[in-house]
Amino acid sequence: MARAAANAASNAREGDGAVSTAVLFWGSAADDQALLDSHGGPFHLLLGGDLVYGADAARVKQLMATVDRLLAHTDRATFLLGFQRRGSPLESVLADARARGLHGELLPGDWVVDMFQNRLDECSDFWQLCILRFMRVHEEERGASPPSQDGQTS
Repeated sequence: MARAAANAASNAREGDGAVSTAVLFWGSAADDQALLDSHGGPFHLLLGGDLVYGADAARVKQLMATVDRLLAHTDRATFLLGFQRRGSPLESVLADARARGLHGELLPGDWVVDMFQNRLDECSDFWQLCILRFMRVHEEERGASPPSQDGQTS
């Protein structure tokens, strides 16, 4: 945690807004509220990397519950997630987000890396890492199909 705080402080520039770090246990409404109270949330941008391991669906649901509570309810509120293929199906992460009113998609650009370390702009059969962007969706859009494994909506 100390290293994350030091990295955030060294990367912050005057006038760019505040950057803060905190230990967070997913799925705990009390912990989420304490973070909102202590850091002036809800937040317009959440960043997460290396958060989803294995096929533990309950942990993914807890993560998305926490994101839902912490992320501001505005059109531009965004959660960026660095996601590595490790047993948690991308489709289930996207579906859990969609159930909470968050539209998930691949971050536009070449933010997908395959097993050969090639940067791509879409998932292939060999993709390994990607950056996902989650944003709020309006109520009428919640019924739409979630994006598929390749990040495309059907």
